[in-house]
Amino acid sequence: MPSELFREGLLEGRVAIVTGGGSGLGRAAALELARLGCKVAICGRKREGLDAAAAQLGGGDDLLAVTAHVAEEEQVEALFQAVIGRFGRLDVLVNNVGMN
Repeated sequence: MPSELFREGLLEGRVAIVTGGGSGLGRAAALELARLGCKVAICGRKREGLDAAAAQLGGGDDLLAVTAHVAEEEQVEALFQAVIGRFGRLDVLVNNVGMN
């Protein structure tokens, strides 16, 4: 389905991280970014949700799914290192995780 807000290819070649990308608004944001041409890294605490989102996103070389809890500094560092290692850069951060 084409984007309802942005022109196709607007973010071609860009790299995005979406925290909480395994479900809800995070998954929707990841889908939209991918449709716009972004390489997308999604993270979340639960592997099952990430796997389901990755399947919906089509997998492939333009997707990275990382289990990470953003309240844990070491896990956030590992996430960013994985993204830079895979894609070589980071352009967009969608900090979707809600924490109390």
